[in-house]
This record gives sequence, structure tokens and C-alpha cells, in this order.
Amino acid sequence: KKRNAIQVLCKGLFPSFISVIIAYYKPMLSNKCINFLSGIYIGYFISANADTWASELGIASTKEPILITTFKIVPKGTNGGVTLFGTCMSICGGCFISIVEIICNVIKNGTNDITLYMISMKIILGCVIGFIGSLLDSIIGAVFQMTIYNTKTKQIVDTHEYMSISKTQNDIYY
Repeated sequence: KKRNAIQVLCKGLFPSFISVIIAYYKPMLSNKCINFLSGIYIGYFISANADTWASELGIASTKEPILITTFKIVPKGTNGGVTLFGTCMSICGGCFISIVEIICNVIKNGTNDITLYMISMKIILGCVIGFIGSLLDSIIGAVFQMTIYNTKTKQIVDTHEYMSISKTQNDIYY
């Protein structure tokens, strides 16, 4: 699927908004507030990366996906389709961003204030946020995004392209 300008804007608008709030209001904000907003910012990217890993790597699963809302087997590429492998990849994607965040903090601030407990908690939290974010994205995809599968070509049909061509009796909607 191709990304369009609206999708890119929607994906980048929220973290940009958080960045502007932190940058503009930093002198007026407490450290707790800045840490909270920074956590939301990092959590957003943890969730986005986890979902990307689930989608892009999860499709390589040898098992057929199930639709998260009905638990019925669906074709690969169906919105809301999940596999165990894809779910594991979402957890790894969340973990990866957590590790990158830890490394960036060590480079920026040194190792004086960092403990093994803090590192462990950040990695576990990244895994959990990645899992939950990807799970929510799958539920939203299953409920709100139509997937069209053509039984003749055995392929998922792009929804935008589908609207411009004639519909056939070989199409199944998910």
C-alpha cells in the first residue's frame, strides 16, 4: 500500500504537537511534566514502530492470520489480521525503540543516573506499549478499514483502486 500526504500528516502531527509544547513551554513546565510529555512522545514512536514491525515482518509468518475481531482465518494483508509471529515482532519493535532511547539518553547524559532496574523497566515498558499499540491498531483496522480480497486473483485489492474499477463476484469483503 502506498502512503499519501494525509497519512503522513496524520502520523507526524501528534508527535510534532508534543515537541512544540515541550520546546515552547519548557521554561514554564515542571520536570515531571516534561518527563510525562517526553514519555508520551517516545511511547508514540514505540507504538508506531511496533505496528510497522508487526505488519512488515508479520506477513512473513508461515501461519495464516486470524481476524482479531472474529478469530476467523483471513488472507495475509487483511486489515486487522494478526499472527503470533507478527505479535512477537510488535513486541520486538517496541523493545528496539526503548533500547535506542536508552542509548540516546546515555550519550546525552552519561551513565551516572542510570541503573539496571531503570533500563529493565524501560525495555519492559517498551515491549508492553508496543504490544498494546499494535493490538489497538489491529482492532481499529479490523473495525474501520475495509479489506477486499479477490478470489480469482487471490490477492488483496487496494481499496482506492477498487473504487475506480468494476466490482466482480469474486470479491470478498473483510
